[in-house]
Amino acid sequence: SLATHQLRSPLAKIQGYSSMILEGEYTKVPEELKEPLQRIFLSSQNLGSLLNDFLDVAQIEKGEISYNLKPCNLIDILNKVEESFKDVFDNTGLSLEITYDKTDELKILGDKNKIFSAISKIVDNAIRYTPQGTIRISLAEKDGDVIITVKDTGVGIDQEEIDMLFEKFRRGKNAYNISVTGSGLGLYVAKEIIESQEGKIWLKSEGPGRGTSAFIAFPLLRI
Repeated sequence: SLATHQLRSPLAKIQGYSSMILEGEYTKVPEELKEPLQRIFLSSQNLGSLLNDFLDVAQIEKGEISYNLKPCNLIDILNKVEESFKDVFDNTGLSLEITYDKTDELKILGDKNKIFSAISKIVDNAIRYTPQGTIRISLAEKDGDVIITVKDTGVGIDQEEIDMLFEKFRRGKNAYNISVTGSGLGLYVAKEIIESQEGKIWLKSEGPGRGTSAFIAFPLLRI
């Protein structure tokens, strides 16, 4: 936990400066430098995600995660998720589509920062294992619940692997063909955060090469 905190500050500088250079904040970037700069930026994003996972696991196992439960609008949270991944989508060539069942509010009782973190881990996972294509996020009300769906066009999962992917340090066998950097912690942490707020999470896939859908459900808050 201490090591993670110490590493986050210099990493934030790497992410910030590489992003500003790519955006031309200092000078026009020569074409031959854009790809290596994008690799620096994306690698720093992956490392940041890994550090956050380690810190979350440390807090979970020490029982130090607390939740500030308040009414929160999932549409606002998804808008924040979209904004936080803008640079990643701009630099990977993947496309993002977000659709809402309603245009006003879909509220739940939860900790908005923790829910943002959990959804971000699911989206990060989808990006990591989707070499090309689209990440589709939808939000809908069904049978008294609010359902968030994150669907990718990535490597997919064998049916017998699905349940074990929520365990610590577990990754699907197809995952290693795409990314060697995954920790196998993102889904574990997301599940802990979601279930601690009376939510549910599950995965579905039609098999290798056919993408994966992650579903998150929270009880709809009616005020």
